[in-house]
Amino acid sequence: MSQHYSAQQFAQRRVSPSQFIADKRGHLNPGQKKKSCDSPWGMHVNTWDMPCHLPGNNVDNPTARSSTGFKYLQKQKELALAAMDLAKTNKTKRSLAQAPGDRSNPDATIHPPSDLY
Repeated sequence: MSQHYSAQQFAQRRVSPSQFIADKRGHLNPGQKKKSCDSPWGMHVNTWDMPCHLPGNNVDNPTARSSTGFKYLQKQKELALAAMDLAKTNKTKRSLAQAPGDRSNPDATIHPPSDLY
């Protein structure tokens, strides 16, 4: 690319007619593809979906730990991972059961069991 502007410097622009996919009110025109009910951010688990307490470092080496303490730390890690998997599953079920912003069916909202936290 040259340092000075010239008429031949840039490629030709494309010329095609605009296709409107929505009307003036923002509704999709008939025949347009609709997106799935999934969240536009995917299955991202944010801080509101995570357990209240996350376990510390991995406990693979039980050196200087009692057997009960070692089992306790492993169990805490398993519970935290299960809670995060449950949050991902609930996001998927919620998006399939209820459209975003649809409050007509309050029973469609899925709540995680409180014993995992």
